[in-house]
Amino acid sequence: MLNSKYHKIEMFHSKLSGKKKLVLDAQILTESKSYTNDFTFSFKIDKTYFNIIQSNSDKFDMRIDNRAFEAIQAEEKFKPREESKPIVQKPM
Repeated sequence: MLNSKYHKIEMFHSKLSGKKKLVLDAQILTESKSYTNDFTFSFKIDKTYFNIIQSNSDKFDMRIDNRAFEAIQAEEKFKPREESKPIVQKPM
């Protein structure tokens, strides 16, 4: 969720054809065809910067405002959640 709105980022990669495609919210951002492992693409959603970087032949890393997605995800996993307040019913 970014600024109270959900976004879907998809990365497609074919080792057979070398085709790579990056899609944001059903809109193609970029397509390329290359057998090299040097794919990089940067884009922005509102005021937030995203980078997709191919780190090896079959691994892509996403950075959000220059922070690794895995690090952000780990922080969120251990972030304390607000506990819901118990519902108190008044006697009739």
